[in-house]
Amino acid sequence: GGGGDGGGGGGGGGDGGDGGDDGNGEGGAAERARADELQRRVGLLEREAAAAQAASDAARKAAEAELEAERTGRRRAEEALRQTHLAAGVHEAQEMSQLRLDLAALQEEADFLRAREEALQRDEARLQMVGEMSKRLGSNVSRFEVDQLRARCESLSREATRVQASNQELQARLQRAQQSEETAQGHRAEVAAFQAANDALQAELEQSRLHACSLTSLLHEARARAAHLERELLALHERPASPSAAGRRSRRAGGGGGGGGGGG
Repeated sequence: GGGGDGGGGGGGGGDGGDGGDDGNGEGGAAERARADELQRRVGLLEREAAAAQAASDAARKAAEAELEAERTGRRRAEEALRQTHLAAGVHEAQEMSQLRLDLAALQEEADFLRAREEALQRDEARLQMVGEMSKRLGSNVSRFEVDQLRARCESLSREATRVQASNQELQARLQRAQQSEETAQGHRAEVAAFQAANDALQAELEQSRLHACSLTSLLHEARARAAHLERELLALHERPASPSAAGRRSRRAGGGGGGGGGGG
């Protein structure tokens, strides 16, 4: 009778061991399901991060291409402006020097004309005086003096016409110089617009780079979480081995006790 009770006790121990194995099996299945769900989420995060990284790379490449095009356009505009400034500056300096020389020459001519006009007025006054004296004396004015005065009047008229033509030419050259300056101002405005567009593109490219860095950090964090979850999953798979071995040992111990009771 004592041996039978011992055998029953051993059987009870075996049933307890089986119950423990079932509990551990259900817990392991739940942990594996949770690990699979986490693995699925990590994979989804990795795919989203990869898609975001690809979109960011595409946007960055497009922004870089646009920035390079803007830089090329700006370099061309700056080179054109520099050439225009150089040509306009040299041309303007030459024109200003020529204008100064022409102005000095015209000033000298004007002084000369004023002097000749004063001399002509003196000659006219002298001629009038001679005419009056001739009338009083009943004699005629010399033909040579009259011809000389007429020649001087014609010469003064031709010089006055030439001075007027020179003044008109100088005014036309001044207008051309002003138009060149207006063209240079337009080029400066275009270069300023190119610079503003370039600054905006650089700011957008910097934002794209920061966004790409943020996405890269999120991807690294997701991978680190995935690695951590994999390590936890491996630890969960290895941990139930010890209770199972203990259950088997308890069952073996219970079976040995039952055999001893039967011998008694």
